[in-house]
Parts: sequence; structure tokens; C-alpha cells
Amino acid sequence: MQKPHSTVSSMFPPPPPDNTLIMDVINGYCDEITPNAIKEDGCAVCACLYPLSHLTNLLEAKVDLDILTMHGVTRKERFEQSDPITWSSDS
Repeated sequence: MQKPHSTVSSMFPPPPPDNTLIMDVINGYCDEITPNAIKEDGCAVCACLYPLSHLTNLLEAKVDLDILTMHGVTRKERFEQSDPITWSSDS
């Protein structure tokens, strides 16, 4: 046995939004796309880009990053693909 549909009084199409709602939507959008809200930086561990609001400043973090400078673990930055691969402890 099917239940009867509840009667919901809804108008279709809905009335246009009022000016207050339009202003709220525009202001909210503008707040969310400010440079500070959308600026990204690379993660020190995985190098993926994340919003700055999701990252922790390494200078403030209490993390031992010495493992990243051990020979055979980390390579020095290369600026060109043709640059030789050198390890962090190489001279």
C-alpha cells in the first residue's frame, strides 16, 4: 500500500530572490575568493599544493626534519632536467 503524497505548498517557478539575498551571495563569494583565502603553497612533505589555511608553518612546527637531509633519501633541487642528480649530503 502506497502512502499518499504529502501536500507541500510550493510555487514553481519560485519567486526571484530579493536584493538582500543577492547581496549576501555576492558578498560571500567575494569573501571566499580573496587572495588570502585562495593562496596555496607546497607541502614540505609531499609537495602537493594546499590552501595556506590548511598548512602549518615549518618554523612554528615542532617536527624533526633531519630524515629529509640523509644521503640516499633526498636529492638536491634541479633547475633543469639536464642538471645532474646530486644527493643532499654530496658537495
